[in-house]
Amino acid sequence: MTEILNNEAIYNGGAIYASYSTLSLKNSKLSSNTAYDGGAIYCTNYSVINIYNTTMTNNVAEIAAVADCNKGCLLTATQCKINDNNSTSGDNGTCTI
Repeated sequence: MTEILNNEAIYNGGAIYASYSTLSLKNSKLSSNTAYDGGAIYCTNYSVINIYNTTMTNNVAEIAAVADCNKGCLLTATQCKINDNNSTSGDNGTCTI
């Protein structure tokens, strides 16, 4: 199991920042990561992220506590557990697409 825990980014993607990339995560854990935008994941510029059987919990961001996807990004999450994430902007947004 891959675990990405307790990371911090000043701007985007506390655990993962994907730009012009392809990424697959399976049987993983993204937890307690923080960023301004995309507490766990920031996906941009036509990146493709496939996530399977992964737990995403306790991530924090001003915007999109779990993931922010923009500029043609494709993110799929299958059989994932997503809970207890917090967007500090007050909208409690888990994902921004």
